[in-house]
Amino acid sequence: MMRSPCCEKDHTNKGAWTKEEDERLVSYINAHGESSWRSLPISAGLNRCGKSCRLRWINYLRPDLKRSNFTPQEDQLIVSIMQFSAIINDCIKITGIYAMDHDRAITKVKLENNKLAFVEKTIKKLTIAQIEAHKMHIRFPDL
Repeated sequence: MMRSPCCEKDHTNKGAWTKEEDERLVSYINAHGESSWRSLPISAGLNRCGKSCRLRWINYLRPDLKRSNFTPQEDQLIVSIMQFSAIINDCIKITGIYAMDHDRAITKVKLENNKLAFVEKTIKKLTIAQIEAHKMHIRFPDL
């Protein structure tokens, strides 16, 4: 089951918004609030898609939208956040390296334990005669 389309694409305006459309959108939202963006274009008398109305309101027409430069306090806050994030990234890299080394060490220990377990099982299966026969074939280097 598919969701119904938000609007009829054939009968919607596309492209730049006019001043009249902006005024209609702002007056409707001021009167009724931000409710259902899907039904807003029809209720406000706009030939636009609900998503287009929502994006226009959020990115351009909201009264609390700030369009000026950053204040010195905001600049300082941005710089301090960037410095903090750089420190955090370094810490993550270091802990990641230690975590990899830790994982490698654990894997190595597991492999050694597996080898020892295999040797122990093999020795337990051999009889004394087989061990003695096996020793005869081992050649030790001359010192």
